[in-house]
Amino acid sequence: MKIALFCGGTSKEREVSFNSCKNIYNKLKENDVILVDSGRAEKFQNFKSQMQKAPKKWNINLVKNLINILKNESIEFVLLMLHGGYGEDGHIQSLLDMCNIPYNGSKMGPSYVGMNKIITKYIMHYYNIPTPNSFFLQKTSKYDTKSVVDKLKFPLIVKPASEGSTIGVKIVKNKKELNKTIDFSFNFDHEIVIEEYVKGDEMTLTVMNNKTYPFVKIIPETGFYDYERKYEDGGSKYICPAKIDSNIADLIKKQALKLYKKMNLTGVVRFDFLYNKNNHKHYFLEVNTLPGMTNHSLVPMAFEADNINQTELIKKIINNGIKK
Repeated sequence: MKIALFCGGTSKEREVSFNSCKNIYNKLKENDVILVDSGRAEKFQNFKSQMQKAPKKWNINLVKNLINILKNESIEFVLLMLHGGYGEDGHIQSLLDMCNIPYNGSKMGPSYVGMNKIITKYIMHYYNIPTPNSFFLQKTSKYDTKSVVDKLKFPLIVKPASEGSTIGVKIVKNKKELNKTIDFSFNFDHEIVIEEYVKGDEMTLTVMNNKTYPFVKIIPETGFYDYERKYEDGGSKYICPAKIDSNIADLIKKQALKLYKKMNLTGVVRFDFLYNKNNHKHYFLEVNTLPGMTNHSLVPMAFEADNINQTELIKKIINNGIKK
């Protein structure tokens, strides 16, 4: 089977995408695989030199070149290792759907919904799934921070609605910091989420084909689990499988499976949540429809704890994408 491994992309998670791709590329040796930088619509072989290239802006020529690669190389399956906008948010998925080429992960609609934290939060509220109190702002709309302060209690988390890897995320401790932080987050997205900071262990639950895999607990060396703590060596420690009160664990699994089903998600999905072991309360934060596969990523840890190594995991991901 001829596989195109899509990575790079045009988002601010371009480097993360390359690292995910590089980590799994050698595990695909038994397949006929080509590397494609979707952010430049070009094939490549050398990760180091490709990572130094800047992405191009999406336009008709970029799309045309990408389609020509798929056509000329007779690609039968696309393995998406893209993160962020125009990779994880349904754009690439819709293009591949129109080309009738199968790929891993969720379809176009669920991908868009899962990438947007605002829509995801509305769905969580609808199904009575706990998530921190929040306030949404749009860059094009007039807003008054007083309305935010009246509804939410400090400290607050301010984050772009459709970015991943905690890009553009900051903790705000008082009203004075709020305006400056809002302006900062608007540099990354035209919509932002402001939510109450909830104390608790940062944890994840992975789901694939309506089956849950072991919990992962994240212990940042300092501060909170930001970009550096995620991807720098020694930035965080991890416990997998992580222990949670059995009744709460069952409830979290049930709620994650409900979201997986109701959002029409497919393939490997990672749910991020906070768990306070003192009062046994938990809060869902977001959904990741194309979770990272780097050396520091959480999904491979969960599968390893279930005796599935990364080579086997990639096979499962590809087979699942073909069948969906």
